[in-house]
Amino acid sequence: MTVYLTYYRKDLLEKAGVKPPKTWEELTSAMDRLKADGVKVPYSMDWGNIDWLQYFNFLRQAGGTLYTPDCKPALNSDAGVTALNYWADLYKKYKAPTQTAEVPAALANGVAMVSGGSWQIKAVDTAQPKMKGRWATAPLPAGPAGQGVFIGGRIVGVMSYSKHAAQAADFIKSLYTPEAVKVITDTAAARGLLWISPLTDNIGDLPATPDQIEAIKAAFAAGYGPSNCPGWETSQAEVTKKLQEVIYGKSEAKAALDAAAKIMEQNAG
Repeated sequence: MTVYLTYYRKDLLEKAGVKPPKTWEELTSAMDRLKADGVKVPYSMDWGNIDWLQYFNFLRQAGGTLYTPDCKPALNSDAGVTALNYWADLYKKYKAPTQTAEVPAALANGVAMVSGGSWQIKAVDTAQPKMKGRWATAPLPAGPAGQGVFIGGRIVGVMSYSKHAAQAADFIKSLYTPEAVKVITDTAAARGLLWISPLTDNIGDLPATPDQIEAIKAAFAAGYGPSNCPGWETSQAEVTKKLQEVIYGKSEAKAALDAAAKIMEQNAG
């Protein structure tokens, strides 16, 4: 399992008199103060920086959803517009880069705050030893409707045509025994990755610092998985293009989201 977190440079925030932002307003204020203190890149995004993945976080934080409970497109709501305008302003007004390095390199290169995936936690000190003790993690800032975080990951399943479905199912179950979870977690950590089991009761046992564990717990408490509505997988790429039209100043948020909703409706069958 993976979630978004805020990675930040403790030294740069302390120098500018900034605390890790807890709200959208605090995020933009922190960016202004960091910029005034000489930080060239106060904030950047990793893991889908101009993809629907990042937008999903803001959408949930604004109180919106991709679909209604009965799978009708819903991202063109007022909340969807609020989220898209805020996200786009991070680029247009606050100059957050549209392309950036992954979390370890970004922090080492002087980026003060990065929105990135939880698996990067173990990678920072491994890839950038000079960063040890100079960075920490926090939950993503909350929006008008509170916190909201995309939960991603990989799925292990059994094909319907498998000749050994029962044995495969038993193998999958074995992956989530306490013994297997520990082995996978330790092996991943040794390779510079933080692996989080779907058995989230084990978060407290992760090989991570207290602030990292608390940030991960907060993310899962406010987390949402991808949509399970028909046609979403087909719609993702075209929806992303509509979102990017707003980021690049080629369309207004409402018009872009209306067009995206039509694409989602057409692909729903």
